[in-house]
Amino acid sequence: SMGPEEVAEHFTVLADVTLAGVYDRVWRDVVRGDPNSATADHCVLALGRLGAGEMTAASDLDLVFLFRANGVTGRSDMATLQNRFVHFSQRVVSALSADSYEGKLYDVDLRLRPSGRAGPVTAEFESYFAYHSKEAETWETIALLKARPVAGSPALARDVEKRLAELFRHGRNARPTRADVAHLRGRIANELSTGHHWDLKYGAGGLMDVDLLAALTLLVKGGRLRPTARRNAARLLAALRRRGLLSRSQFKDLTQAYTFQQNLTQILRVAHFDLVRVEDMTPGVKTALYRLLNSTSFEVLEKKLKKLQSRVRRHVASLIG
Repeated sequence: SMGPEEVAEHFTVLADVTLAGVYDRVWRDVVRGDPNSATADHCVLALGRLGAGEMTAASDLDLVFLFRANGVTGRSDMATLQNRFVHFSQRVVSALSADSYEGKLYDVDLRLRPSGRAGPVTAEFESYFAYHSKEAETWETIALLKARPVAGSPALARDVEKRLAELFRHGRNARPTRADVAHLRGRIANELSTGHHWDLKYGAGGLMDVDLLAALTLLVKGGRLRPTARRNAARLLAALRRRGLLSRSQFKDLTQAYTFQQNLTQILRVAHFDLVRVEDMTPGVKTALYRLLNSTSFEVLEKKLKKLQSRVRRHVASLIG
């Protein structure tokens, strides 16, 4: 049998292969219909759990579609090119999320593009990174930490990785960045969290808190990181520790809490696709949880969860306030 971390890798590879296969098939159809498209650069970025390599049985796909103009400068020509790629992106999303006799492949979330729900489905490469260099809010930059090109033009994917590295190379002013993260955390608590310790993603001391602490440290200090280290909070914490940017206790507490809650989430998403309360767990699910995570009882497991979340909250208080 596979452990929760190995299962996450398998779910991620499955999503990668599915997305790339659908993307390439739709692209071939587009080029057959419009040979002028063949020379264009385009790619899709995975963010969220797909970008981080932490997919579960219930995860959707957070995607951003990009194209590069390649010498097109006129406003009407640019509009034509953008419309072409909007149409292409919409077809990819439809193929991934359409209901069929056998169900759908994945739900797709496109809200992490610069204009959220309001703007075009596909962004132009230069304008996208100009926005993230000059205008993006801190929460948008944090989301981009997990960005990973998954399909499309290899040349554009390489240039995307270079631009992403540049975004995180230089440290930011600590006080306003910390204030932005504190504000974001408050919004999450008010709008998304259930306030219960089994809210493993948004609850106080949960996965999002660890994500925010790791991201804040990187944003303030900056530096060169391998993309694989940047995208995943556990690997990012390890990279920050190697550079001396986290104390031993910060690294240990945050890593343990993150790994434990990721593993819990992985198991729970097989049994329950939606957010789960302890009252909804069957005796069989409780038994599976504590046995798979090497506890002697469900009560012991729940006590460990509360203790780890409490340690994260202590570090939140000292690092974010």
